Amino acid sequence: MVRVIGPHDPNVPGKFDLSAQYLCWTRDLHPTVLGPVPLYPTAGVKGATSVENAWQGAKVYFEHAGPDGPYLEYLPWAHRIWESKRSCRPAVGKDRFPAYVWWNGERLDYASARKRVYASLYARAAVKTEAFARLLRLYRLYGNITLLDEDGYDHRALGMTFRDVAECLGRRMGHAFVLAVLLERQGDKDAGTLQSGTTSSVT
Repeated sequence: MVRVIGPHDPNVPGKFDLSAQYLCWTRDLHPTVLGPVPLYPTAGVKGATSVENAWQGAKVYFEHAGPDGPYLEYLPWAHRIWESKRSCRPAVGKDRFPAYVWWNGERLDYASARKRVYASLYARAAVKTEAFARLLRLYRLYGNITLLDEDGYDHRALGMTFRDVAECLGRRMGHAFVLAVLLERQGDKDAGTLQSGTTSSVT
């Protein structure tokens, strides 16, 4: 079993710290570090510099949100985020919530986008790293591990499933939850099945 905790949860000895500030091999699994990553064909750029910037640029805020899709001003704004060499989180003012997420010509609500966009992008990038392979070996060795994520929390203590985590808009969904799904599925390395596999595990 993989347990996810956050900074406000009781400390667990032997935890694996996944925060960007923790200068260890686990930092390579942080979404601001993972990249570059491909985007959808009509995005207008080859890809995003990181998983985090891919996700932030896909968010459409109310000033860019048309009823059937984003206004023309959205794409230049998104391009700047996708191509930035620094982390663009938050892309706008802190704690602002997007109107929707735009991905490959489709308007997605936030919960659906967490699963179909963020989890998929993150999983595809993470499983290619030596850090993931090392974490998977440790998981197989010990059977139970704990992941500390700055955007995580002990969802098991709250009686929540991974689907509940993805659909709980009142809480952040840190990358440790996606890692937990991948590890508990024994780290499916077939990139062609990651989107369906990760989504079905989270949902």
